[in-house]
Amino acid sequence: YVEHDSLKALNQKKTIGFSYYGLIDNKIFTTSENAIDVYDLESLALVHSIPNNTKTSSGNQYSSRYFYDLNEYLLRINRNFKIDTLYDLHKGSPVFGFSALPSKRGLILYDRMVKNRTVYELVNKKLTKKFELPETNFIQSSSYNDSCFWFCSPDGIYGYSEDGKMINNGKPYFAGKSVSCILKDREGNVWFSTINDGIYFVPDINNTSIKTTYDPYRLKAFKNKILVGTTGNEIIEFSTGTETSKTLIKGK
Repeated sequence: YVEHDSLKALNQKKTIGFSYYGLIDNKIFTTSENAIDVYDLESLALVHSIPNNTKTSSGNQYSSRYFYDLNEYLLRINRNFKIDTLYDLHKGSPVFGFSALPSKRGLILYDRMVKNRTVYELVNKKLTKKFELPETNFIQSSSYNDSCFWFCSPDGIYGYSEDGKMINNGKPYFAGKSVSCILKDREGNVWFSTINDGIYFVPDINNTSIKTTYDPYRLKAFKNKILVGTTGNEIIEFSTGTETSKTLIKGK
């Protein structure tokens, strides 16, 4: 955490790597070895410790109401530190090496390495198929914003609606770029971080960026198409439906 422009470490017990923290009300939920420790957000003092076999923890997630711990069992801890076992992840679980993502109804489970492309939803301790992930090497991170599930991959970022349908006409945003994270700020702007191409700022995710092999200079709408004057003295006919281009006039 940052205090007076200085980076400081929370005074935790023996920590476990690759584990998220959780913020519920004014409490910080963290995973330490053999316990889930809870700290006061203002004083940063340890206020509660929940014994747990967290040596096998493969990650955590949290919502506004619950902190989830993923180890031999999927555990749910509420703001009063009550633990519920939601699912035995080793007996009959179809997800191997899974990660979790809170949803409107419960919890989304998926395989980060995409060995199993099926995404499942856990609601009231019942696991059902939700949708299929695209063919990609692995998922770098995920997020749930505006009733959409987002999966960041080396090939771009894929979005799915609440009913499991892929948005953006089945295409990834920022295709060909290794997207590592998506965040939405208080003003509704969306930020995308990439591994090699910096950070992208998008005021409206519904806007579409179209990459062309030519440099547009002037645009004119014509029926269901756009006539594009280029810096290379060309007139290009661009079809908005198929996103294809046709050269009408090639200048000298």
